[in-house]
Amino acid sequence: MIALKHTLHNLTDLLSVKLFITFVYTSLVAFFTNSDVIYFMVFTLLVVVDVITKNLSLGAQYVADERGAKVTDVPFTAKAYGVVLAFNAGVIKSITMRDKITSKLGTYLIIIVASILTDSLCAGIEGNGEYILYKLSVAYLGATEFLSILENLRDGGNPLAEKLLTVARKKLDKTF
Repeated sequence: MIALKHTLHNLTDLLSVKLFITFVYTSLVAFFTNSDVIYFMVFTLLVVVDVITKNLSLGAQYVADERGAKVTDVPFTAKAYGVVLAFNAGVIKSITMRDKITSKLGTYLIIIVASILTDSLCAGIEGNGEYILYKLSVAYLGATEFLSILENLRDGGNPLAEKLLTVARKKLDKTF
């Protein structure tokens, strides 16, 4: 009996705090498992990778110019260190990269919200419930980030990226 009282006391002790934590946790799980949120997080990661590859490209070009060499002849470690050199020389600027990220994410949100609203309007009229513009917008925005990453890799001296960029552009030109 004492054990039961002790257990009930532990369960009810700070019950409001426990309920609040459960509510917050459940809300976060529901939020982060929502496909729209996942798409936005993936797009955000693509933008971050795009900025990283852009910085690597600028660093590689800076080192190649300093050495009087082709960008394809610069080793990867020198390209990576070239980011620091290019930043110190003012070629890479934090504000430019920040503005690029916020601009892309803002554009993504505007296009996605507009496509969802338009699809909702069309679904109400047609009654089919499909979200065609939303799917198209997510795919197109992701594909353009992918192409931008490949362009950055190409500009940074990666010959494989050039080949993949050519193939990807042909495929995407047929798709979009």
